[in-house]
Amino acid sequence: MRVARRSRSIQTVVTLDLTVPGLNSNGPRRELQDALGEAVRVYVVSTDRRHDCITLHVEVAGQTLDTVIGALAANLTQATLGRAKTISVRR
Repeated sequence: MRVARRSRSIQTVVTLDLTVPGLNSNGPRRELQDALGEAVRVYVVSTDRRHDCITLHVEVAGQTLDTVIGALAANLTQATLGRAKTISVRR
């Protein structure tokens, strides 16, 4: 008896850290969804009350690094981009 293997696709995911002013993540989350689509995942990494900013970890599937950075530069003008990379995920 043969066991059928389920084929898995490889998906490209752009991950990056983003620091934005303010202590509430609701506004930046909406701006990220408007700029990158509904498939964006956003996680709060840290809150810095002294400097009045938060750091977000952002994951965007199915887009290139250049596209993501361009959308961020156009829509989140006060954000500071941290480490950004593209990874491949087998799903």
